[in-house]
Amino acid sequence: MNVRVLLFSLGVAGLAVAGCQQLPVAAPNHTFHLTVEQVITNSEILVSLLKIETREDVYLSVPSVVNAKSAISVLMAGGSNGAVRSGLVAFSAARFSRPGDEHAQVQLCEREQSGGNSVQGLYWWPVPSATELGGYFSISAADGDYPLGTPIQIGDWDGKPVLLTVEKMMVGQRPKAGE
Repeated sequence: MNVRVLLFSLGVAGLAVAGCQQLPVAAPNHTFHLTVEQVITNSEILVSLLKIETREDVYLSVPSVVNAKSAISVLMAGGSNGAVRSGLVAFSAARFSRPGDEHAQVQLCEREQSGGNSVQGLYWWPVPSATELGGYFSISAADGDYPLGTPIQIGDWDGKPVLLTVEKMMVGQRPKAGE
């Protein structure tokens, strides 16, 4: 097995464990707290973990990097008002190429989870062999408190913004399909 494939697989598998061992951060009302951890960063592999914490029932959503009209989202809900709800978004990207190939492949795995809910997307993209992973995909979000319902740019994919939206769930609103 290729060492990069092994590292990529281990990075993806370890993301949930790494994010679930931290204590919750208190976020003010109508905001969420974002914590960003760069787990692996090198020229061939990038693994990032984004932890989202809020005191309100929310949808956590990241539009697809391939099709802007679709998104993967997960419900973050708690049992009582004021309790901290936590969710994770994990990104792992890897660049694969063989010597002499005209094109390389960039693989991106995105996973969102909260409580027992999780959803993921997996994408492959052909790029010129000289393309560096860091120039094609990056996570640049900063730790901090952000307002609910406002998309924030958390990175770039092929020169386009990667957005994160943490949107308050309205009273009586039913979970979206797939949640």
